[in-house]
Amino acid sequence: MTKHTLKVPGKLVYAVRDEYGLIQVIDTTTTRSLYFNSPVQQSCLYLQAPMSLSFEYQQLILDRIDQYLNKSAVNTTLMLGLGGGSLTNHLHCMLPKAQHTVIELREEVIHIAKEYFYLTDDEHITTLATDASEYVKTSPPNDIFVVDLYDESGMPEAFKTTEFLEDMLALKTTKNLIIFNLWTSTPQESLKIIKYWEKQGCFRIQIAQTQSSGNLILSIE
Repeated sequence: MTKHTLKVPGKLVYAVRDEYGLIQVIDTTTTRSLYFNSPVQQSCLYLQAPMSLSFEYQQLILDRIDQYLNKSAVNTTLMLGLGGGSLTNHLHCMLPKAQHTVIELREEVIHIAKEYFYLTDDEHITTLATDASEYVKTSPPNDIFVVDLYDESGMPEAFKTTEFLEDMLALKTTKNLIIFNLWTSTPQESLKIIKYWEKQGCFRIQIAQTQSSGNLILSIE
């Protein structure tokens, strides 16, 4: 086990370094959290209620998907970014017959989600350890896309580029739904992404802001 170098409260359950840096799982008396070389929680699980969502932004994403389900059938979803797998588990519960594909750059994060955060082991969930910015260039069509990509510093540079947004635009149809988790703490970056979709002029844009944190949930339908 890798030496515990990140100073956050709790008991170190697991730690490892890969080529991208330190990954740690930390327990308190009530929670289990995932950290990527910074005190920012990447995922959090209530030990006595593992299916309870820990972050308000996750509920906003699921609420938007639930709204979409009122008028659209969903057979496939693609999630960019795994974390501990909470959103994946909840989407699988909402849509147990749909095929859910999750793209996660770091193989160790997939291992940790399965081993420590109870990512559901089911034939309808596929996790792929690959670069999401490359995967979307050849991705098959999906009914729902969720972009929730953050490391210890925020959204990686590759996913702020016009090239990535154009790749996502190529996947947009008149019927599917794309959701971005954005941060108010990086207003210029978030505004760039919002304005890119607004200027397309042919999609329904919704923005919801969390009350408890600095997340903006952008949805494009």
